[in-house]
Amino acid sequence: LLEISRILNTGLDMETLSICVRLCEQGINPEALSSVIKELRKATEALKTLTFSLTKHGSLNSLIL
Repeated sequence: LLEISRILNTGLDMETLSICVRLCEQGINPEALSSVIKELRKATEALKTLTFSLTKHGSLNSLIL
């Protein structure tokens, strides 16, 4: 299953893939799970971009202090 995941370029590691499989086995809708994963990735990327931007411009330090 991990090899198929890699061939499909899902970006899921073994632990995450295992969790997804268990959730599906417990009745979670696979399409809904996929949507949640995509949204979490988008949110993570947006947060990384914002953090980089704030750090680059020195704004992050003023927010922390």
